[in-house]
Amino acid sequence: MFDFISPPSVPLTTDTYRKTMQQFMEHTLLAARNNNLRHQLKAKQRYDSNRSNPQYYIGQNVIIRNRSLAMNKFSSKFIGPYTIFKQVNNKTYVVQNTKNNQHTRITVQDLRSI
Repeated sequence: MFDFISPPSVPLTTDTYRKTMQQFMEHTLLAARNNNLRHQLKAKQRYDSNRSNPQYYIGQNVIIRNRSLAMNKFSSKFIGPYTIFKQVNNKTYVVQNTKNNQHTRITVQDLRSI
């Protein structure tokens, strides 16, 4: 029924079988790891292709997304105003509430300029 290109090799001893299986497992693990990294990179590229990269400057007034647990359909989606206090990295900023000077770390996906 099966059409083998070459006849299957049967190891002569348990040592050769163990070494062969260990090599096969290492090769399979390496292939799976590379495949996983390749798929992660493709997923990141697809995500980043539709994402804007807004830049805010220190002192700019912004509003932030309301993440309150008591939020309902009549609540505001954004609250503020806040002032950009510090840029941590490309996607993260520290904002300062203009009313009580409280600092909050927030990502650009939750920020909107006024």
